[in-house]
Amino acid sequence: AAALLCAAVHAGDAPLLRRLVRAGAPLDAADWDDRRALHVAASDGSATITRLLVDAGASTGVADRWGATPLDEAAAVGAGPVIDYLRSVGAPEGRGGRRLQAR
Repeated sequence: AAALLCAAVHAGDAPLLRRLVRAGAPLDAADWDDRRALHVAASDGSATITRLLVDAGASTGVADRWGATPLDEAAAVGAGPVIDYLRSVGAPEGRGGRRLQAR
């Protein structure tokens, strides 16, 4: 489930993502690095997909194996609209994650 969700998110395929949500796909399913679809959307800088996932119930407080939250991922790529949206819904920062520590 995680691979399919993450692939749809990375492709920016909102129609497929909506179908997966309607079918009950587990939005917080994690891949081998504990990354979720919301991590991918945030790191891609996609405000539309990020909002779709959060509105559908994806957790904003999940951390990947490096301790990065979706907000950290958005900050790492400078995705201002995604950062603003995630902050507006109370998304927490993590430990900075792999990308922010490299700066």
